[in-house]
Amino acid sequence: MEEEYKSDPACKRFYREYGGFTICVNIGEKGYVLAEHYNKRFTAFYYLIYGSGRVGKLFDPNYLPMEQKTIVDVQDYFYDELAFQALEDFHLIGFNIYHKHIPWEYKLLTPDDRSVVMNKEKNHLICLNGKVNVSGTSLKRYDHLKLEKDVEYILDNPDGAEICIFSET
Repeated sequence: MEEEYKSDPACKRFYREYGGFTICVNIGEKGYVLAEHYNKRFTAFYYLIYGSGRVGKLFDPNYLPMEQKTIVDVQDYFYDELAFQALEDFHLIGFNIYHKHIPWEYKLLTPDDRSVVMNKEKNHLICLNGKVNVSGTSLKRYDHLKLEKDVEYILDNPDGAEICIFSET
């Protein structure tokens, strides 16, 4: 009996530049492997909208598990080759910075968060999935809003959009 040929797992990739950082989006199939050389990799955080996978140093048996609706901080791996392996069909967002020597932090907001005031100078809110209104500005998936220090921003998030604030520390 002849075995039917099955193609390799596929992945669609695109990125968006925001001035100061970029996001790259990968939407793919179970089994897909994404490998990045450290000279070309500036990903500080991964966010998995759906699916599951794992990320870690290439050829290292220790890896970080990834589940949907979670963020994984990979800044400690800036100078290593890194690989992501999809354990299920997936939608992965990478938050990429331009300068590896400047640390960043994140705050994943919940639907219960009604307002936010930032204490850092450089803050970027990204709508990772869904729709949200931030102090009168409507955002949809992948939209960005720069947040100023010491300003209160009112969040109207009735549908539970997935939103995150990334701040340069």
